[in-house]
Amino acid sequence: MWLKQLSIRGFRSFSEDSGIVFTSFSKMNLIIGSNNIGKSNLSRFMDLIRDKTHAIGTRDTQDLWQTKGSIYADMTFVKLDNPNLGTRIQLNVKSDGKTVITNNQPSEEIPVEKAVQLFRRHIKVFTDARGYVKNSINKFEAQIGGDRPSDWVFNKARHDRTWFNHYKDQMQAHLFDLLGEEVRFNVRSFNFTTKGFYIEEHGSEEEVWAAVEAAEKMNRDLKIDYIPERAEFEIQLLRNGNWKSFELRDLGMGVLQFVLLLSALYLHNDEHLNIFIEEIELNMHARALSQLIQILESHFVNHRFFLLTHSSVVLDRISGDYTVYRLERSSDGSTSASLCSNRIDLSFALDDLGMKPSQLLQSNVVIWVEGPSDKIYIKTWMERKAAMNGVGFIEGKDYSFVYYGGALLDHYRLLAEDDDNQDAHIDSFIDILKTSRYSVIVCDSDLGENRVTLKPRVLRIKKRLELMPELSRYVSLWITEGREIENYVPHGLMIEVFTKHAVRQFFKYKGERVRLHHPDPASLNHQTFNRSHSFDQFFAQLYTRKSDSKEYTDAVVRSVSDVDKVQIARSVSALWGECHFSELDLDEKMDQLIAFIRHAQQ
Repeated sequence: MWLKQLSIRGFRSFSEDSGIVFTSFSKMNLIIGSNNIGKSNLSRFMDLIRDKTHAIGTRDTQDLWQTKGSIYADMTFVKLDNPNLGTRIQLNVKSDGKTVITNNQPSEEIPVEKAVQLFRRHIKVFTDARGYVKNSINKFEAQIGGDRPSDWVFNKARHDRTWFNHYKDQMQAHLFDLLGEEVRFNVRSFNFTTKGFYIEEHGSEEEVWAAVEAAEKMNRDLKIDYIPERAEFEIQLLRNGNWKSFELRDLGMGVLQFVLLLSALYLHNDEHLNIFIEEIELNMHARALSQLIQILESHFVNHRFFLLTHSSVVLDRISGDYTVYRLERSSDGSTSASLCSNRIDLSFALDDLGMKPSQLLQSNVVIWVEGPSDKIYIKTWMERKAAMNGVGFIEGKDYSFVYYGGALLDHYRLLAEDDDNQDAHIDSFIDILKTSRYSVIVCDSDLGENRVTLKPRVLRIKKRLELMPELSRYVSLWITEGREIENYVPHGLMIEVFTKHAVRQFFKYKGERVRLHHPDPASLNHQTFNRSHSFDQFFAQLYTRKSDSKEYTDAVVRSVSDVDKVQIARSVSALWGECHFSELDLDEKMDQLIAFIRHAQQ
C-alpha cells in the first residue's frame, strides 16, 4: 500500500496545534529544506512507528513538542490498483505514555502490534546512517542503518538464483554508467578464517549450504571460535586489459552510497513500499546523484519514494510524477510544509537552500535588453551608481545581459505553461524564468507623437506581473519613462557627443555622397530634449539649417536614424559623471536595479 496523506502533530518540531501536513503524494516526493529545518524529524517519526512492537509511548521527552504533550498522527494508505480503497490510521500517543490507534473509524481501536506490522510491511527508512562502521573485531564494514546489505543479498541469492542474476546484471549496468568503465560485480561470502566463495561456484542451494557447513566444520576441527559468515561486495574493473578487483572502500564513499542504496532497494523490488531516504545526496557527485534518481524513477515501479534533501540537484529531475514540499520554520521553532505547485514556489525552495546561479558558473541576474547600445548605457549607469554607493558587481557572476531584439519580445513569456490567455502556439515561446531565476526586463516605452499606449508585447508582460505579484521577487520590469533609453541622456551631454565626436560627416542624398553641415548647437537653443522626443529626429536638427528644403531635411533625418547608436552610447559613457543621473526617473531605476541584484545575491 502507498501512503496517500500524512499529518503529524506534537512530535519534536511539529507543533501540537498545526503540526506538519502533507495533503497528497506522488511516485516521487521531495521534502526540501535547509539544515536544521525538521527534515530528519520526519524520518525519526517513521522509524519510531516502525520499530516499536509495543507501546509507542516509550520515548524520550525530546520527542515531544511540549514537555507533557501528546503525539498525534493521521495517515492514509491506499491500494495501488485502486487509489480509492485504502486504510486510514490514526495514532495518539498520550501524555501518560499510552498509545491508541484507530483504523478508518475513530471508534474502531486496533492493537498497536497490528498497526506496527502494517507500518513495517509498507514503510522503509534509510537515514544518513550509512557508510563504514567498525565491527566487533575493529574491521570497517559497509552498513546501512546498522545492517549489511551484502549479507542480505548473499542470503537471498542462496534461495533465489534468478533474482540474483537479475540483480547482478542491473548493478553491472548501473556501475558501468556511473564509472564509465567495464565492470564485473559480485558478492563474495567468507569468514575471517576461510578464503570464501562466490554463489556462482556452487550450482544448487544444497551445494551452497554444504560449502557453508564445510567452512564451519573446518573452524571446529581447528578449534577456532565460530566466526559468523559474512559477505562483501566485490567490483572488478578492466584496467590496461586486465581485470582488477576492488572492494567498495577502494572506490570512494560516493560509489559506496550508490551500491548500498540500490542493493537495499533491489532486495525489496517486488514489494509495494513507501521508502524514506534522508540525504540521498550524501557523498554523491551531482552527475551520480542525477543518475541514481533516474534509476529510482524507472527501475523501482512498486516503490513510492520520499526524499528528504537539501540538494538542488534533485530538483532538476522534477516532472509530472513529482510532488515537492518545502519545509519552513516559524518564529516559535515549529516546522510546516508548503506544497510547491509552480516554478515560483520552487524558486523559493532554492532560496531556502542558499543556491545561487553563480555557484553553477551562471549569473545571478539576467538583464534583458533590446540591443547592444542599451547594454552599454545600463552597464555604465549601474557601475557608476553602485560605486557611488560603495557597492561592486562582477559581470558574468552577479549579472549578465541578454539581447531580445525588440519585436522578438512577442515570443517571450513568464511562466508560459500557466498563462491561460496565451494562444495555442506555446511551442514558439521562450520562458524567461526557465533561462534565469532572477530577471530584469528593460523595454522602451515608445510613447510620444502618435503613440499614447504601450505596445502589446510590453503590456502583456506588465499585466502578467500585475496578476502575479509574487513574481516581483524574481522579475523586475523597467519601462523607460522616456520614449527610448537615450532620453535618459541629458540634453547638453548628447549635444557634446554629436558636436565633438563627429558622429556623422557624410550622407547619401539623391544618389550622391554629400557632406553634412557641421553640427550647430545653436540650432537647438530654444528646444529641450524631452521624454516624448525621438532621439534621432531631434538631434538630426543639429545638421539642418532653416534654408534647407524639406526634401533635404527629411534625408538628413533618415541619415541620423541610421547612425551607429553603439558608437554614441560609448561616447556618452566615456563622459558620464555623477551629475548626470537627474534625467527622468533614472536615479530611481538605478537604485531599484542595484537593490534587485543585491537581493539575488542573498
